[in-house]
Amino acid sequence: MIEARVTTSSDGEGAAGEGAPTQRQRRPYRERIRELAPASIAPPRLPVRAAPDPTLVEELGRTMARAGLLQLPGVRRVGRNTYELLWGHHRVLAALAAGWATIEVVLVDDVDDCEALIVAIVENTPRRALADSDRLRMVQALRAYGLDGQVIATRTGLSESVVSRLSRIGEHGILRAAVDAGALTLVEAQELLGVADAELPALLAAIADRRAAGTPLRIVADLRPLAAASRVARPTPRRPDTSVSPPTAPLLRSLGRSVANLAREYERLRWDSDTRAALAALCSLLDAELPRWRAVAVDTEGAADSIQGAGRG
Repeated sequence: MIEARVTTSSDGEGAAGEGAPTQRQRRPYRERIRELAPASIAPPRLPVRAAPDPTLVEELGRTMARAGLLQLPGVRRVGRNTYELLWGHHRVLAALAAGWATIEVVLVDDVDDCEALIVAIVENTPRRALADSDRLRMVQALRAYGLDGQVIATRTGLSESVVSRLSRIGEHGILRAAVDAGALTLVEAQELLGVADAELPALLAAIADRRAAGTPLRIVADLRPLAAASRVARPTPRRPDTSVSPPTAPLLRSLGRSVANLAREYERLRWDSDTRAALAALCSLLDAELPRWRAVAVDTEGAADSIQGAGRG
C-alpha cells in the first residue's frame, strides 16, 4: 500500500455534481486521490471485459502483498459517498480477497456514462488486449450512445476501418452471436460478411468440426474459398441510359391528350373558310398524319394503364 496520504480537498465527499469542476478545470492528479473501502466501490455498469480473470486476480494479489499497490484504480462518484469503478477491477478484487480495509483510487471528475465508458476503454486496453467479443460489445455500446465511427476511432485509438468492421459484425445477429460464443474470431467473422444467412449455419458447423478435429483453419486457403462459394450473388449494376428519360404513366397520358387535342384543333381549322387558304399547304401535309395521331392517343392511354397496373403489382 502506498504510504503517502493526500488530504481530501475542500470539496469533500459530498453528493455528485456538488462543486464538481468542468473538464477544462480538472484538478491535479494528486488532489484527486482518495482512500476508499473496496466494498464501497461498485463494479462498472458496462464492464469493458465481460468477466474478470480469476488467475489475474490471484497474480495481482501476490504482487500487491509484496510490493503494494503500484497503479491506482479509477472511479467516478455516482452519489453521496458512492462510487463506480472505471478501471482497475482486478486490483479492487485482489484487495477485497486480501481483506484490505481501504484502497487508494483516482477520482475522475465530471464524466457521464458515455465518457466513463471511453475512459474505461482507453485505460484498460493498453495493459491487456480486449477479447474479440469485448471489443465488439464496446463498439456497439458507443454506437448506442450516438457516436459515429470517426469519433469512436479518435477517442478509443482504434482505426476507422476496424470500427467499421466491428460495427458491421455487431449488426449481424448470427455473426455477432458466433463471436460472443467464441465460435468465430473477428477476422473470421469479417470473411463471412456477405454470406447468405441460410448458408451460415453449415459454414459455422464446418468451422467447428475443423476446430474439434484440431485442424488449423487458414483464412486465405480454407475460409475464403468456403465463404466465396456461399456469398450472396450481387448482380452487376446496369449503366442507366442517360440519353432517354424513362417514360412514366403521367407523361404518356399527357402526350396522348396533347395529340388528341391537336387532332381536334386541326379538324376545326381544316373546315374554317377564313383560315383554309392560309392552311392549305399545312392541311395537305398533315392529312396523312391524322390517323397516326388518333392511334397514338389510344395507344398511349393503354400504355399508361399498363404501367400503373404493373406498379401496383
